[in-house]
Amino acid sequence: MRVTAVRNGPATDTGDGTGPGTGPGPGRLVAVDAVRGLAVLGMFAVHVGPAPRPDCAGYLLVAADGRAPALFTLLAGFSLALAQRGRTPAQQPDGWALRYRPLLIRCAVLAGLGLLLAALRPGILVILAFFAVHFLAAEPFTRPAAPVLTAVAGVCVVAGPLLSFLLGPVFGYEASGRGAVPGATALTGLFVLAARSRAGARLLRPLTALGAMALSAYVLHALALAGPAHGAASWTALAGFAGVALVAAWAWQRFWADSPLRRGPLEHLLRLAAQGRPAA
Repeated sequence: MRVTAVRNGPATDTGDGTGPGTGPGPGRLVAVDAVRGLAVLGMFAVHVGPAPRPDCAGYLLVAADGRAPALFTLLAGFSLALAQRGRTPAQQPDGWALRYRPLLIRCAVLAGLGLLLAALRPGILVILAFFAVHFLAAEPFTRPAAPVLTAVAGVCVVAGPLLSFLLGPVFGYEASGRGAVPGATALTGLFVLAARSRAGARLLRPLTALGAMALSAYVLHALALAGPAHGAASWTALAGFAGVALVAAWAWQRFWADSPLRRGPLEHLLRLAAQGRPAA
């Protein structure tokens, strides 16, 4: 499957601040941002939706529980690979300053932002610091060849659930989200197929806009939960968060269509911090 079929132009920036690659605007991968937008909605379902129950509409909440983080993690790895390797060997950053400095700055900013949000006690598990560590831990895996990565992935598929089962009680958490990674991979593939057509890409546009601004949406929703929406847990709250996020992301990108700010306020600031210049 050729991912380039959903491209709009030359490489630019990722939706999560990791480097070149996804979202509305030139060179961004429509399907990847659309899946990220769906992950944002899944995150809203977990954080402000009612308790998941396996009945009627409750199945949607059951599906989101434990799977939204898997989607974010999968897409973060994809974005990291694009940033560190480029789409072609000619685009691969060379030298310490180009390869590691932007990544280290982004990780420091994400970790600091995550700790700040956690200090506000929004009532949710803030995952930004986790992603900062994830980027650093995953960076060495952006360099090996595909056969090596395939072998490592095979080992992880077998050993990962076993280690989670054995070590989960030690660290005080329960294994959850069974089938989350295969499901996230399949969902990404379906969105890539949908985005290959103009009609499909148009239908995905609201999710694409939200996915390109995932960091801004995450931070703003955490601030809302630390303030007036603290403790919200209902279908009404979920509909409100989802509706406001989708409309606001679409309106923001329409208003700032010809500006680097179109990718979101925090995404723009993160790129400036890491690279010292706005995106094209």
